[in-house]
Amino acid sequence: MNIARFACHGLGVVQPIDLLAIDMDHATPSSPPFVIVGGFSPPLEERDIEASLRAAVGAGKELVWVGHSMGAALGYYLPQTNPGWKFKLVITVDPMCWASNIDCPEWATAPPQPGRWRALGNYDRWINIRTRMYPGGGVLMTKDARCEDHFFPDCDHIGVIADARVRKIIFDAVKEVA
Repeated sequence: MNIARFACHGLGVVQPIDLLAIDMDHATPSSPPFVIVGGFSPPLEERDIEASLRAAVGAGKELVWVGHSMGAALGYYLPQTNPGWKFKLVITVDPMCWASNIDCPEWATAPPQPGRWRALGNYDRWINIRTRMYPGGGVLMTKDARCEDHFFPDCDHIGVIADARVRKIIFDAVKEVA
């Protein structure tokens, strides 16, 4: 399969997505490695991230996206603003409870439907994983057989990526498209 895989940070210096990406690479050695993006702040890196994805799409690749927190939000924004891109898999891990992509611009801090997210664009499968802890907790509102919303109320926002149940969901999905 001709895919490009991206893992996107959330905001800040603690970046649990890095270890997850490394572990996913080890679990799927025949696939291209995950490109880790997002830096300290995905909104500040969005233009460069979008250019990387555009180059992959231009090379005929389908996309795999795994993002945490603000990286999850970007996972919602990119397919919406680039509907012609083909996403094999989008995994959004604990998008923010204070933002949305429904009836508002990107990164709005006072959207009409805070914490509500809609899967848009050209995708085969979308998995949203959420906690109840601020700043996460964003709910996938799309009701579609290709979409899943998993709620882990006992996990915290940063630690959710290390939870064994969450890792199994992510790894199983990534292996399916490897």
